Amino acid sequence: MAKSVLVVESDPFIRQVLQRRLRNDGYEVRGAANGIEGLEAVEGLSPDMVISDWEMPRMDGMEFCRRVKEQPNCRSVYFILLTSRDQEQDIVEALQAGADEYLVKPVDVKELLARVQAGMRIAGLQHDLEQANESLNHALKRIDRELQVVAGIQRMLLPQSLPTVSGLEFGVFYLPSSECGGDYYDVLPLGDERFGVVLADVSGHGTPAMVAMALTRLLVHHHAEASESPADLLGTLNRELFEHLPTEQYVTMFYGILDARRRRLTYSSAGQTPPVWTSARRETVETLPNCEGFPLKLVQPDVIYQNSDLQMDGGDQLALYTDGLTETINDAMDLYGIDRLKASLRLRRDAAPHERAGLIAADAQDFAAGAPQNDDISLLLIDLLNGSKTARIADCRVPIAD
Repeated sequence: MAKSVLVVESDPFIRQVLQRRLRNDGYEVRGAANGIEGLEAVEGLSPDMVISDWEMPRMDGMEFCRRVKEQPNCRSVYFILLTSRDQEQDIVEALQAGADEYLVKPVDVKELLARVQAGMRIAGLQHDLEQANESLNHALKRIDRELQVVAGIQRMLLPQSLPTVSGLEFGVFYLPSSECGGDYYDVLPLGDERFGVVLADVSGHGTPAMVAMALTRLLVHHHAEASESPADLLGTLNRELFEHLPTEQYVTMFYGILDARRRRLTYSSAGQTPPVWTSARRETVETLPNCEGFPLKLVQPDVIYQNSDLQMDGGDQLALYTDGLTETINDAMDLYGIDRLKASLRLRRDAAPHERAGLIAADAQDFAAGAPQNDDISLLLIDLLNGSKTARIADCRVPIAD
């Protein structure tokens, strides 16, 4: 298909000469005597190139150039401005108006035709770039829609509510850093008033982390009830992930079995951040020891994990969290850190756990003061009630942060 050129020139002789030479070179050509006629022709022709005189009646070339470039479908039109003006300021004004080329009259026709050929190549590249950008924008929108669907699937993989248990209360806060996150938390009824408590963090972000998180959740649900101990489950998960997760990703995880009747927690850790234990009797807030185990699928398939025990009392509280919380950063590059988390837990210990989780997350976000964060945040709280205290909520719905 022939490239189209619009020649806007008030001198009819010059206009006809240019039109004839351009047609001889194979271009589709239309002419106009001034900027007003030129605008009408632009709407009908949608030219690849415009050659326009500067000095014209009714609308000069500068204004005509501006009006053409303002039209969304003409921004890639290659515009050559012809004029007898040759001062530096004139050239600057022409380029600022949107002209791509500036030629001083009298113009050599051969030079003009060479500039037209070069301009057409540039215009073609600009057109190809616009089409590529349009295709890319369509692809990005499609990917964004797909990510929203994936994010919805991921949120459905997380508990939609936490158990209502005599003597226990749960609370949770969850905020992914992108559409799809790699954090995973769960509370699994194991029978005889025992519950498996899970908090895990998959390395990386986005869809790959979500897929690895989904696989981890599947394996936890498949093996938790049959595992003899938390360490036994972590060992099984480590072997299974080596077999079924082909990427370089790894998973940090804390898994504990909480015996609500005996108020005893048996736990094991695969490199997950140590939970914080608030002891009512001792009036202390401290991290649990022995949480240094290797992350799952990081070293080798036959890693052996260790169990630890914690005897708790009524009124005690546990806070399980991913490092996205303590590594919340502000503009001064300071971290929220474990000390601020402990202080926040101590300050808000009288609040119900579902409320406390939101308050602690808000405290970290206030600390960040709008600074962008690069990691998911998960916070799972567990309260052991005193004998005289009953659960304050009938159904602990999980608040998912937007």
